[in-house]
Amino acid sequence: TSLAVFERIMAVNFYGALHCTQAALPSLVARRGQIIVLSSLSQYAPVPDRAAYNASKHALHGLFETLRGELDGTGVHVMMVCPGYTATDLRKNVLVGDGSTAPQPVLTAGRVASPQDVAEAIYQGALKRRRLLVLSNLDWRARMIARCFPRLFEQLLLPRLTGSRMSRGVS
Repeated sequence: TSLAVFERIMAVNFYGALHCTQAALPSLVARRGQIIVLSSLSQYAPVPDRAAYNASKHALHGLFETLRGELDGTGVHVMMVCPGYTATDLRKNVLVGDGSTAPQPVLTAGRVASPQDVAEAIYQGALKRRRLLVLSNLDWRARMIARCFPRLFEQLLLPRLTGSRMSRGVS
């Protein structure tokens, strides 16, 4: 994957969230508001051949989990949202290593959430001031295996979820 692709994806996924948060933070502190960060299930189970995307989502977690600690005592709440596969057109605009787009097939394994269901779950999570909201067709056991036994996850579960195997090497 070219450096330009990494920079483009980080500009949107990471720096976009950072810049919006910095601009809104004084108002959020004054109103004891809430920051809701849209991350991804790739935080727990990386999507094959999407190193830049996965890295951008990991970076979001590092930034906003740190910010949560820095805002302790201000009344500002931070919720990380990690949706799984959602029925959007995002899959039609996936960037590949050279920066071109390569439409991805519709997920054939597991449940695909509707945007309305995801939005409602985020709203309900915000009302409850959840710290982490994982919305996924990948249940907690699969996330645990991905985190604790990544090789097992890559060999056994990932092919069933994505129809492919993790590539060897760095993309």
